[in-house]
Amino acid sequence: MSSDGQLKQGVECYISVDYGIMNPFAALLWVVYKGVAYCHQEYYYDGRERKYQRTDEEHYSEIVKLAGEFPVEEIIIDPSATSFKATVNRHGRFVCRNGNNDVIPGIGTMSALMSAGMIQIHKNCKDFISELQLYSWDADKPEDAVKKEYDHACDAARYFAHTVLRNEFNWLDWGTG
Repeated sequence: MSSDGQLKQGVECYISVDYGIMNPFAALLWVVYKGVAYCHQEYYYDGRERKYQRTDEEHYSEIVKLAGEFPVEEIIIDPSATSFKATVNRHGRFVCRNGNNDVIPGIGTMSALMSAGMIQIHKNCKDFISELQLYSWDADKPEDAVKKEYDHACDAARYFAHTVLRNEFNWLDWGTG
């Protein structure tokens, strides 16, 4: 942002979502500027931990708060989240796009972007940072597979990276399919 609180020319904003009912619901606000995607803030809600399941409308209200005054271009969302997409579409404020859910190629995209410094995460995104430290491969599976725990914000980030950034930064050869 500039000193007067306005977004700079050439900034694009997105929200990426991994939908959970009892599992965590993770939403990340992304600001893309000059070839770098900044995870600016997060909304993370764990219904199992809090012993209360939020409705799609309650999650939508939190997405609106997360977006604030940022001109969000699209919400990149978990492709299985049909009821939440319907809620978002009904309100008409945001455009939804299904996230590319190709797991292994998506992890490759995330890894390449992070290694190149093209994804930066604000220190206030505590749940996302925590998950990155806990994210791991499942050694019990014969093929490459991620453990399906502590992966909700990571999945939201992967949807964004493999759906939007892979194309936006198309001048790079990711080799990730």
